[in-house]
Amino acid sequence: GLVSKASEEGYRLVPSSLMTRGRLVGNKMFMAVMERRGEAPSHEYKVLISAMDENLRSVLGKLTADNWKTIGMLAAKEDLHMIVMEKAR
Repeated sequence: GLVSKASEEGYRLVPSSLMTRGRLVGNKMFMAVMERRGEAPSHEYKVLISAMDENLRSVLGKLTADNWKTIGMLAAKEDLHMIVMEKAR
């Protein structure tokens, strides 16, 4: 996605800068603030959108064990959560 593409150009997501307008599914607008930290990519990102259930908790546990950090989360009325995770390259 766009966050990963921007990270390839040296941008890094500013933690806790996630915003949404509308629903996470269907008509949506997702916004994040990124700042340039140099020319080389320093981090990679994963964006997860799911209900907060045992499956998501399991995925989060595995990613955390693999050095991924949760840097932002949005909850939606549809019982969905959008979680952005970051890992240093």
